[in-house]
Amino acid sequence: MHIGVGEFHRSQQALYLDDYFHQNPGSDWGICGVELLDSDYDRRMRDALGSQDCLYTLVARSPKSDRARIIGSITQYLFASNNRQAVIQAIANPECRIVTLTITEMALSASALALQGIAKFNLLRINEILY
Repeated sequence: MHIGVGEFHRSQQALYLDDYFHQNPGSDWGICGVELLDSDYDRRMRDALGSQDCLYTLVARSPKSDRARIIGSITQYLFASNNRQAVIQAIANPECRIVTLTITEMALSASALALQGIAKFNLLRINEILY
């Protein structure tokens, strides 16, 4: 499970796991992506991943070329605002072995938070959102 399926996660951790799954076919591992917040961005991500079976295209750009690749390591996407109980059940599921989260400088910067209308970022809010 990964909490906060933003650009950084999709271009790094999900990519690395996708590489691993291609090198080790038959693995029953996958990422259950979870979004806790309910912003326009998060709803667009929910809608995009939901309409594409959680698949997305990652484009690697360089001065010489662009390479596009479909990433399939996210196998489930839960939107806590719609169904908190599903998130709680997924975390409590014995098959859930790892829970990760990414907090980037963008997520924590005061200017980004002000733009999103968030007065204060507090990790303890996760408990507040889920319960």
